[in-house]
Amino acid sequence: AMVVVHSNCLAMVVVHSNCLAMVVVHSNCLAMVVVHSYCLAMVVVHSNCLAMVVVHSYCLAMVVVHSNCLAMVVVRSNCLAMVVVRSNCLAMVVVHSNCLAMVVVHSNCLAMVAVHSNCLVKVAVHSNCLVKVVVHSNCLVMVAVHSNCFVKVAVHSNCLVMVVVHSNCLAMVVVHSNCLAMVVVHSNCL
Repeated sequence: AMVVVHSNCLAMVVVHSNCLAMVVVHSNCLAMVVVHSYCLAMVVVHSNCLAMVVVHSYCLAMVVVHSNCLAMVVVRSNCLAMVVVRSNCLAMVVVHSNCLAMVVVHSNCLAMVAVHSNCLVKVAVHSNCLVKVVVHSNCLVMVAVHSNCFVKVAVHSNCLVMVVVHSNCLAMVVVHSNCLAMVVVHSNCL
């Protein structure tokens, strides 16, 4: 299934059972994509958009959203999820169960990432951002946040954690249970 939608549009795509789905939506759009069961899903949404992507069961999901956007991505069960959101955006990513999740958010953004159960997580957020990352259970976590940011990271249970925060920031990191944690914070920070 491949769907391309342009210019002041509403797009909803539902794909089930051993599928490949690619959705491209441009210009002042609302896009919702639901993909289930042994799937690869790629969603690209541009320009003043709301994008919600739900992918379940042994999936690879990549979501790219640009320019004054709200993006929510939910991926579950033995998945790889990569989310890229840029420019005055709110991004929320939820990934569960034996997953690799990479989230990149830029420029005046709020980003919340929650990842559970035997996961590798990398989050990079830049420029005047609020970031909250919650990771549980046997995880490797790396978070890098720059420039006038509020950062909260909570990681539990047998984890390796590295957090780097720069420039006029408030950073709170909570790590529990048999963990190695390294936090580097620079420049006029609490």
